[in-house]
Amino acid sequence: MTESMTRDEHASTKATPTPSHPGMPPSLRSHSLLGSASEMQRDPLGFMMKAHRLGDVVHMRFVSQSAYLIYHPDDVKHVLQENHRNYNKDLFTYKLFRPFMGNGLLINDGRSWLHQRRLMQPAFHRQRVATYGAVMTNATTNMLERWQTRTDGDAPLDIGGFCITPRNGALGLMGVFA
Repeated sequence: MTESMTRDEHASTKATPTPSHPGMPPSLRSHSLLGSASEMQRDPLGFMMKAHRLGDVVHMRFVSQSAYLIYHPDDVKHVLQENHRNYNKDLFTYKLFRPFMGNGLLINDGRSWLHQRRLMQPAFHRQRVATYGAVMTNATTNMLERWQTRTDGDAPLDIGGFCITPRNGALGLMGVFA
């Protein structure tokens, strides 16, 4: 590491073309033993935006595994809907996270995943999703009305009550406007 380079700069993920593999997507190269995982954890949104600037499909190393970030809706549809049987989650990284994350939709695979997905599917029906806009608009309007009643002399605003919580999300899914 050079003196002018900070530790974060040295460990950060660098975007590089992949000249040795023509036709392959651009690759994020990392000097970290965890691949791009540490940068992804440090700034998830910034990481994803930086990667997307490279293209619609980007190769990266996540811990010890190769991974691909897919951004274009047609490509996402190809992987998750039209061709899902060609992709499985029987990988080291999924097995590594299973004790911490359980066997939910993100980690699960096969018949058990399909069962869980079918249980969740009604909440994502087109008509149901359309009502979520009204839920969010109503919640935002209520929040803004409460903020408008405040004066400069009031105590500092605790925004914790305005955040999305499992309770708020569940009430929204049930159509209850808090």
